This record gives sequence, structure tokens and C-alpha cells, in this order.
Amino acid sequence: MLNHSFNKILYITLALLTLLPFINAPIALVIGVFFSLILKNPFPKQSAKISKILLQISIVGLGFGLNSIDAFELSKDAFFITVATIALVFGLGFLFNKFLKIDKITALLISSGTAICGGSAIASVSPIVKARSEQISIAIGVVFILNSISLLIFPFIGNLLELT
Repeated sequence: MLNHSFNKILYITLALLTLLPFINAPIALVIGVFFSLILKNPFPKQSAKISKILLQISIVGLGFGLNSIDAFELSKDAFFITVATIALVFGLGFLFNKFLKIDKITALLISSGTAICGGSAIASVSPIVKARSEQISIAIGVVFILNSISLLIFPFIGNLLELT
């Protein structure tokens, strides 16, 4: 009983810690991954419900912050590159699905999240394909891990290629 209470207190403390301004996204993600691997989430049902609501609110917030004229101006020059990249990611997702033998819905969610817009794409696609909560969780976890790796690797690659 004491161990379960300690897990709850630690979980809430770490969740609040990630809200501090000096804790950036990669650090918050590492804290979350470490906690989930070492200890169990003491609030699995509540976490699932809250994460679903927060993801939906985030998608709406992104939509409000998007000026369609600016988005069109920025995207018209890179339209074909964008389409080719999305097609490439979905093609690779299909191959990984065959190679790793994961279920098709999870593979589609991972491909959508990787190709388009991370968690918001997964949240948008999951009701359409009638994804189960564990499929959504796996897809979001994989995409966020890939995003974390990218946060660490891309600046290094950019410096090597002398990109600004």
C-alpha cells in the first residue's frame, strides 16, 4: 500500500516538474519514459482520458494558430516535396509493417504520425480506422520516441551540413 501511495506522489510530482520552464520537451520525455519503465502509472484510466482530451484540444489550438493564406504561400513551393515525403514515409511504414509483423492499424497510425504531424495526426486518424487505445498508445509512443531522437540528432546533422 505504501509503495502504491509513493508511486502516486512521485507521479504527480514528476508531472508537475515537467511544467517548469527550464524542463524542455526532450527532458520531460526522458522523465516520462524513465518513470514508465521503472514504475507503473498509478492512474492508467485517468491518464488515458486526460491525454485524449489534451490531444484533441491541442489539435484545435493548432488550427486556430494557422493562417490559411500563409500556410498556402509556404506550402506551394514545397508541395511536391511534401507529397513525395509523405508517400515515402507511408511506403516505408508498409514495408516495416511487413518486416516487423505489427498489426496494420498500428502501422498506419505510426506512419500517419511520422509523415504528417505526430500525435495530432494519430488522434485524427485513430477514430477513422477504429483504433483501440493500446494501438494509439503504441503509435504515440513510437512517434514521440522518433521525435525525441530527431530533437537530439537533427541539430548535429544540421551543423555537419552547415545548415542555418
